[in-house]
Amino acid sequence: MPCSWCYKHNLSCRTGPDSSRCAVCIKRGRSCDGLATSSTITRYSTVVEDLKRQEDQAEAKLSELQEQLAAAVARLSRLRKTRKATEDRMNQLFARSMAELDEEDNCLPPETVQTRIINDRAEWGPPDEIDWSKYGFDTGSSPEFPVYPPKSPLPCDSSQPGSPGL
Repeated sequence: MPCSWCYKHNLSCRTGPDSSRCAVCIKRGRSCDGLATSSTITRYSTVVEDLKRQEDQAEAKLSELQEQLAAAVARLSRLRKTRKATEDRMNQLFARSMAELDEEDNCLPPETVQTRIINDRAEWGPPDEIDWSKYGFDTGSSPEFPVYPPKSPLPCDSSQPGSPGL
C-alpha cells in the first residue's frame, strides 16, 4: 500500500527490505506511513471515535443548558407579568382609596386650603393679642418667664436713639 505522499502525488511507492520508509520519503527527509498504514488507520479510527463521543457529550450538555435557559426565561417572563399586574392593582387600589378619602373628608384643593389657612391666621391677629388663658396657659403666675415680650427696646437695638449700635 503506498504512503500518503506517494498516493497523493500518484507516485510509485517502494520500500526497501531493511527500511521502514519509501525511497521518495527518504529523499524528502520526511516520515513515511506506507508500512504502518493499517495501524495508522486504526489509530485515526480510535481518535475519530473519541472525538465523536466528546461531540455527543458537548451536544447533550448544550441541550441541557438550552432547556435551563428556556426555563429561566419563562420564569423571568412570569415574574415580570406578575409584578406588573400587582403594581397595576396597587395603583388602582391607591387611586380608589384616595378618591374615597377625598369624598369622605370633603377635601378641598391645596390652593383653597392654603387660602383658608392664611385667612384664619389673619383673623387670629398678631401673637401679642392672643388670650393664652383660653388655651390653659396661666400668664400671671410666673414673672420670671413672661408670655409676652417686654415693650422696652433691647440694649443692642441700633434703631433706638442713643443706642451704641453695632
